[in-house]
Amino acid sequence: MKNNITYAIYFLLLTSTVLSGCSLTDVKGTGGRTSSQEDLQAVRQILGESLSSDDSGIVLSLTDALTTISNSSFIPQKNRSALSTTGNERSGRGKETNYIYSYHKQSGIHAVSFQRRLNDPLFSKSVSDSLHYNFQNSSGNNIQFPRENAANVKTIYFDGRREGQISGLRQQSTFVRQDTFIINDVNSQTLSINGVHHGKGTIQITPSNQPSFERSYHLEINLLNISAPPSAFNSSQSIWRDISGTLSWQLSIKNSPNGTAGKSMGGTIKLTGAGIALLKLQGKPTQFQVNLNNGDVKDREKEFEGQVTSIDLTNRSIRLHNDRTLYLNDSTEIDEDDYPSLQAAQQALDKGTTVWAEGEGFLDGDRFIISEIEFESDEDGEMEDQEEIEFDEVLSSVNIAAGTFTLANKVTIGVEDSSVINDDGDFSTLQAVSDAIADGQTVTADGEGYPATEDNMVDITATSVKFERVEQDNNGEED
Repeated sequence: MKNNITYAIYFLLLTSTVLSGCSLTDVKGTGGRTSSQEDLQAVRQILGESLSSDDSGIVLSLTDALTTISNSSFIPQKNRSALSTTGNERSGRGKETNYIYSYHKQSGIHAVSFQRRLNDPLFSKSVSDSLHYNFQNSSGNNIQFPRENAANVKTIYFDGRREGQISGLRQQSTFVRQDTFIINDVNSQTLSINGVHHGKGTIQITPSNQPSFERSYHLEINLLNISAPPSAFNSSQSIWRDISGTLSWQLSIKNSPNGTAGKSMGGTIKLTGAGIALLKLQGKPTQFQVNLNNGDVKDREKEFEGQVTSIDLTNRSIRLHNDRTLYLNDSTEIDEDDYPSLQAAQQALDKGTTVWAEGEGFLDGDRFIISEIEFESDEDGEMEDQEEIEFDEVLSSVNIAAGTFTLANKVTIGVEDSSVINDDGDFSTLQAVSDAIADGQTVTADGEGYPATEDNMVDITATSVKFERVEQDNNGEED
């Protein structure tokens, strides 16, 4: 029993790192941007990565912490088919390699290590994980075989270290992350999670039509009374949909790892449920929302995303899970996705279907007016095509002769006779897109496709794509 107490104290002493540094002034950055603008973009991306499941952040650590491990495998064999990695699910769960397990009977510590490596045309990561668990029952006794005795688990002490690198079209990062959690009331009505996250690393960001810039950072995020349903324990479902609570964060960033000048920032993160978090920066009026699955960060004054809880056809409004109400007007464009009208989305809700909304708009006084919206079905457990990859990115070039376009100077997308160019976009042909780019316009491609074969000259063959013109504000930022 003495060993159990010592181990509990070790986990309860969640050490904090003091972050310090002087504030940067609005000196010149890169490409006409100020250092403060670059800092803010870096902060958003760092926090998005550090939270998200796909980017091996806190949410993936929580999912791993709630997995009943064994000496032979990390994820129960019966759940592997539901955890296949696709272009839309990049956590790597179910694809662990070099799995090593050990158990120290005296301390009750289970040690697990493995690698998660993913690679597709738009995203790649290579991460090494070293995880430590202590499972205890209601009497405080260690559980040596947690999978066989899952119903008896009351408390989980978890410590996980991740080290690796992630690469996307617009950013590359290297990191070391340490998560320490105490998970109480397992197998009860609501799990209670407390803990701390420490992270450090370097991130390089390449904005659209702008030079790259780099920041190094140290990050601390504190978790206090985060809650999750009992279904999260040993579940193949995505915990990022279900966790709720508030986190506090402190971040220190510098222009380079060896730089002396730095900037310290802080704020809160509210987990609003349904896979969305609300990010606030202390002293900044703008709020952002983070998709806890893929780490995508949106400016709430311009964009939105979330699960739809209700639709008011009379007032032409939708209400999201985070209690945000958005309004449509006569100029609102509804994409021809799963539900091409407000009425169709309402009928789906009435049938009990989970509907997800995403789009853009603007503030008109206290109201957010939707300029463009798409409704999609988001049913849990619905098996998507295992090979299809989604993309949404600015075009860098078009090759009419080859029937291709390139994203961010990195990924080439092929358009074939069977590919559908959505007619609700701004451009209906590759020639029109090419002419717009030659005229200095910025164009995005939003679509899906399949990875091409090795002997093909493209990376992805598009099944459908929508081309849209991007308006620029006076500072050269995308609206």
